[in-house]
Amino acid sequence: MDEQDRAKFAELVTEALGFYRQDVTDFQLDVWWQSLKAFEYAEVERAFSIHIQNPDRGQFPPRPADITRLLRGGAGDRALQAWSRVEKAIRHVGPYRSVIFDDPIIHRVIDEMGGWIRLCEVNTDKDLEFRGQEFRTRFQGYAVRRPQDWPPQLPGYAEADARARSLEPPEPLVLGDAQRALAVHQRGQERIGAPQTLGAVQRQLGQLTGGANKRAGPDGNGTGSATHRLTAATTTGGGSNGREAHPTGKGSKNP
Repeated sequence: MDEQDRAKFAELVTEALGFYRQDVTDFQLDVWWQSLKAFEYAEVERAFSIHIQNPDRGQFPPRPADITRLLRGGAGDRALQAWSRVEKAIRHVGPYRSVIFDDPIIHRVIDEMGGWIRLCEVNTDKDLEFRGQEFRTRFQGYAVRRPQDWPPQLPGYAEADARARSLEPPEPLVLGDAQRALAVHQRGQERIGAPQTLGAVQRQLGQLTGGANKRAGPDGNGTGSATHRLTAATTTGGGSNGREAHPTGKGSKNP
């Protein structure tokens, strides 16, 4: 969950414990949040419902450990379901189109495994089975430790080719719940942030130094500033190979 989920999470905990006629303090809400924020809100909500309906444990109010136990116990099932969706996309979509899933953990895991194109490039069902085992293992790790960042989308051949030729890439395919997939895409962009050009970095350095800490260069006129040295070093090194983000966020071009 993210900070934007905190208000509805607090309401969920308050209502769940209110079912057992218990009040909740701000301190208790913070303990609940710290204990469960690594999980998705929908999963936490479902875990509360499961606890309340449990014929043995449901007669007692839940504690953070009770909900965590339910959530971690379901990590293996979640990993299996996630791989089933990914495998279906591999077989029916393939590596040509870029894709956006509705789960950030899927994006993080596939990115760590080399990306969408590499994952799709399997020669036999046996290779795909091995990839599936690796995917599920990685996924279960993140199911109890939410990733802090992930790629907003998983590029395919068409996008990679378009970017290499400075062309507009085709729209990615959305797989799963459209609203959640959009959130994955938007939050992925926010976490990664747009790449900066050399000029932008130089301007930032110039603002930081403010001209106050310039050192005299070989000509004695104070040209030895941090910005000047960075420019000189970059020029000597053959220039920048960075890429500038397209204003629309859908393409890129060389600065």
